[in-house]
Amino acid sequence: MKNPFVMHMLVALVWLFLSGNTTLGNFFLALGLTFVLLALFRKPLGCEDYIRRMIGFAVFVGRLIAEIVTSNLRIMRVALRRNAKRIGGFFFAYNVEDLTDFEVLLLSICVGLSPGTMVADRSADRRELILHVFAAGSREEVRAKIDSTLKTGILSFTR
Repeated sequence: MKNPFVMHMLVALVWLFLSGNTTLGNFFLALGLTFVLLALFRKPLGCEDYIRRMIGFAVFVGRLIAEIVTSNLRIMRVALRRNAKRIGGFFFAYNVEDLTDFEVLLLSICVGLSPGTMVADRSADRRELILHVFAAGSREEVRAKIDSTLKTGILSFTR
Protein backbone atom coordinates (compact mmCIF):
# COMPACT_ATOMS: atom_id res chain seq x y z
CA MET A 1 0.00 0.00 0.00
CA LYS A 2 1.38 3.39 -0.97
CA ASN A 3 -0.01 5.52 1.86
CA PRO A 4 -2.12 3.90 4.61
CA PHE A 5 -3.01 7.29 6.10
CA VAL A 6 -4.69 8.39 2.86
CA MET A 7 -6.53 5.07 2.65
CA HIS A 8 -7.65 5.44 6.26
CA MET A 9 -9.01 8.94 5.63
CA LEU A 10 -10.71 7.97 2.35
CA VAL A 11 -12.48 4.95 3.85
CA ALA A 12 -13.56 7.04 6.86
CA LEU A 13 -14.93 9.78 4.58
CA VAL A 14 -16.79 7.24 2.42
CA TRP A 15 -18.25 5.74 5.59
CA LEU A 16 -19.20 9.21 6.82
CA PHE A 17 -21.00 10.25 3.65
CA LEU A 18 -22.74 6.90 3.12
CA SER A 19 -24.09 6.96 6.66
CA GLY A 20 -25.98 10.19 5.94
CA ASN A 21 -25.02 11.69 9.30
CA THR A 22 -22.10 14.04 8.58
CA THR A 23 -21.24 15.22 12.06
CA LEU A 24 -17.86 15.51 13.74
CA GLY A 25 -18.76 12.77 16.20
CA ASN A 26 -19.71 10.43 13.37
CA PHE A 27 -16.43 11.24 11.62
CA PHE A 28 -14.46 10.23 14.73
CA LEU A 29 -16.54 7.07 14.97
CA ALA A 30 -15.76 6.34 11.32
CA LEU A 31 -12.03 6.95 11.97
CA GLY A 32 -12.07 4.55 14.90
CA LEU A 33 -13.97 1.81 13.13
CA THR A 34 -11.92 2.05 9.94
CA PHE A 35 -8.77 1.93 12.07
CA VAL A 36 -10.04 -1.33 13.56
CA LEU A 37 -10.62 -2.65 10.04
CA LEU A 38 -7.13 -1.62 8.97
CA ALA A 39 -5.69 -3.27 12.09
CA LEU A 40 -7.55 -6.51 11.36
CA PHE A 41 -6.33 -6.62 7.75
CA ARG A 42 -2.91 -5.03 8.23
CA LYS A 43 -0.92 -7.92 6.74
CA PRO A 44 -2.81 -8.17 3.43
CA LEU A 45 -3.01 -4.38 3.13
CA GLY A 46 0.65 -3.88 4.08
CA CYS A 47 0.01 -1.23 6.73
CA GLU A 48 1.72 -2.81 9.75
CA ASP A 49 4.00 0.18 10.27
CA TYR A 50 1.08 2.65 10.15
CA ILE A 51 -0.89 0.65 12.73
CA ARG A 52 2.16 0.37 15.02
CA ARG A 53 2.81 4.11 14.81
CA MET A 54 -0.81 5.09 15.44
CA ILE A 55 -1.05 2.82 18.47
CA GLY A 56 2.27 4.24 19.71
CA PHE A 57 0.93 7.77 19.24
CA ALA A 58 -2.28 6.99 21.16
CA VAL A 59 -0.29 5.46 24.04
CA PHE A 60 2.05 8.47 24.03
CA VAL A 61 -0.84 10.95 24.24
CA GLY A 62 -2.32 8.99 27.15
CA ARG A 63 1.01 8.97 29.01
CA LEU A 64 1.54 12.67 28.32
CA ILE A 65 -1.88 13.55 29.74
CA ALA A 66 -1.18 11.41 32.81
CA GLU A 67 2.21 13.13 33.26
CA ILE A 68 0.64 16.58 33.00
CA VAL A 69 -2.01 15.69 35.59
CA THR A 70 0.50 14.22 38.05
CA SER A 71 2.82 17.17 37.51
CA ASN A 72 -0.02 19.60 38.26
CA LEU A 73 -0.84 17.71 41.45
CA ARG A 74 2.84 17.70 42.49
CA ILE A 75 3.19 21.46 41.96
CA MET A 76 -0.09 22.09 43.80
CA ARG A 77 1.11 19.99 46.74
CA VAL A 78 4.43 21.88 46.84
CA ALA A 79 2.75 25.28 46.57
CA LEU A 80 0.45 24.53 49.51
CA ARG A 81 3.28 23.60 51.88
CA ARG A 82 4.26 25.97 54.65
CA ASN A 83 7.90 25.91 53.58
CA ALA A 84 7.23 26.41 49.86
CA LYS A 85 9.67 29.34 49.73
CA ARG A 86 12.57 27.05 50.60
CA ILE A 87 11.97 24.63 47.76
CA GLY A 88 13.97 25.53 44.67
CA GLY A 89 14.64 24.28 41.24
CA PHE A 90 17.77 23.36 39.37
CA PHE A 91 19.18 23.33 35.86
CA PHE A 92 20.60 20.24 34.22
CA ALA A 93 21.63 19.04 30.78
CA TYR A 94 19.58 16.35 29.03
CA ASN A 95 21.32 14.48 26.19
CA VAL A 96 19.42 14.58 22.86
CA GLU A 97 22.19 13.72 20.39
CA ASP A 98 20.45 10.50 19.28
CA LEU A 99 17.21 12.34 18.39
CA THR A 100 16.27 14.12 15.17
CA ASP A 101 15.43 17.83 15.20
CA PHE A 102 11.71 17.02 14.98
CA GLU A 103 11.94 14.63 17.94
CA VAL A 104 13.83 17.24 19.96
CA LEU A 105 11.10 19.76 19.13
CA LEU A 106 8.37 17.37 20.30
CA LEU A 107 10.31 16.58 23.46
CA SER A 108 10.79 20.30 24.17
CA ILE A 109 7.09 21.00 23.73
CA CYS A 110 6.09 18.10 25.98
CA VAL A 111 8.59 19.10 28.69
CA GLY A 112 7.22 22.64 28.54
CA LEU A 113 3.65 21.41 28.93
CA SER A 114 4.41 19.77 32.25
CA PRO A 115 4.23 22.24 35.14
CA GLY A 116 7.50 22.60 37.00
CA THR A 117 9.70 21.83 34.03
CA MET A 118 10.83 23.91 31.09
CA VAL A 119 13.46 23.96 28.39
CA ALA A 120 15.78 26.87 29.08
CA ASP A 121 18.21 26.47 26.18
CA ARG A 122 19.94 24.11 23.80
CA SER A 123 23.69 23.69 23.99
CA ALA A 124 25.88 25.26 21.31
CA ASP A 125 26.79 21.84 19.87
CA ARG A 126 23.05 20.91 19.80
CA ARG A 127 23.67 17.70 21.75
CA GLU A 128 21.91 18.69 24.97
CA LEU A 129 18.83 20.51 26.16
CA ILE A 130 19.24 22.64 29.26
CA LEU A 131 16.19 21.97 31.41
CA HIS A 132 14.96 23.77 34.49
CA VAL A 133 13.14 21.54 36.94
CA PHE A 134 11.24 22.60 40.04
CA ALA A 135 10.51 20.18 42.90
CA ALA A 136 10.68 16.99 40.88
CA GLY A 137 13.41 14.91 42.51
CA SER A 138 17.07 14.51 41.66
CA ARG A 139 18.66 14.95 38.25
CA GLU A 140 18.88 11.20 37.72
CA GLU A 141 15.22 10.69 38.65
CA VAL A 142 14.08 13.42 36.27
CA ARG A 143 16.31 12.10 33.48
CA ALA A 144 14.98 8.55 33.98
CA LYS A 145 11.38 9.81 34.01
CA ILE A 146 11.85 11.75 30.77
CA ASP A 147 13.54 8.73 29.18
CA SER A 148 10.83 6.29 30.23
CA THR A 149 7.80 8.40 29.38
CA LEU A 150 8.43 11.16 26.89
CA LYS A 151 11.44 9.97 24.91
CA THR A 152 10.24 6.38 24.52
CA GLY A 153 6.76 7.57 23.67
CA ILE A 154 8.01 9.92 20.97
CA LEU A 155 10.28 7.26 19.50
CA SER A 156 7.38 4.77 19.41
CA PHE A 157 5.61 6.72 16.68
CA THR A 158 8.42 8.60 14.94
CA ARG A 159 10.65 5.62 14.11
